[in-house]
Amino acid sequence: MIKLSKLKDDTKVVDESLNLVYVKDVKEDLQYFKDAGKKLYTTTEYQASLDARDILESAIENENDNMYEDWDEGILVDIIDEDIAKIQTVLDDILSRDKEQNIAYIQGQEIEVDYE
Repeated sequence: MIKLSKLKDDTKVVDESLNLVYVKDVKEDLQYFKDAGKKLYTTTEYQASLDARDILESAIENENDNMYEDWDEGILVDIIDEDIAKIQTVLDDILSRDKEQNIAYIQGQEIEVDYE
């Protein structure tokens, strides 16, 4: 367990409902967190990433029921590394357009909050 006082004011933490709050705000409103009995946790930033090959294979598998037998095998053989690279570039571009949109915070260790 880490002490709240050891964290920088601009550190993002979450409560048990995964509501994101800055340490500075917790320190400024300690009474609220005490009265509400809120537990707080450190966070780890997570950014989504999409794998072009996985997406293509999944899409082909989904379409396979509508096609003739072994259609998927023929299509998968036709996919070359350059195809994957092009699609991956597009996916990466999409995810990097809005860094604040493509982020999540994973709950870490509990924070010891001294309410005294």
